[in-house]
Amino acid sequence: MHPAIILLLALCAYSTYSAPIDAPKTTSPEETTVAFINLRRSEWAQLGQIANMHEIKYDDHLEGIAEKLTCQNMLTPGFYYMSAAFPDDESLKRINQRSDREETVKKLFGAFLVPEQTRMGCASMEPPCTDENGKVAVVCVVGPKNKLDMSDVKHGPVGSQCRNGKTASGLCKE
Repeated sequence: MHPAIILLLALCAYSTYSAPIDAPKTTSPEETTVAFINLRRSEWAQLGQIANMHEIKYDDHLEGIAEKLTCQNMLTPGFYYMSAAFPDDESLKRINQRSDREETVKKLFGAFLVPEQTRMGCASMEPPCTDENGKVAVVCVVGPKNKLDMSDVKHGPVGSQCRNGKTASGLCKE
């Protein structure tokens, strides 16, 4: 199993059973979501020694794309984005117990593992999408990369392969 997937599984399990999100205090749901994702991306970068993990910023245009997604196409990548689907807590617990959880987690959250992603926008799925994995109530569109390609990962000290400098958390600036 790829180390990034192991980490993602652990973080998914952690977020299911842990205390409230320990992210910086913000004012909007979008800022809270971005802070949570950047905190996790920073942790993934530290644990995986990913030198080029970028900071994510919220993008209203990508939110507009997410709002137009349906249950049938929510995980279909576009020209300059891919999607991540967030199951409810009960579904996430079931996924963590499945024998094929690695593939399921990659399918649902892989967009956030790509180091070169810099933008995201999210929308609620009303009504929630239901399939063999459970219920998905939120989908995020993440770009500019449109596929999970681990060849994009540059290993080394966190932030050491940033073209435009790095943030205090070590994530690359856009």
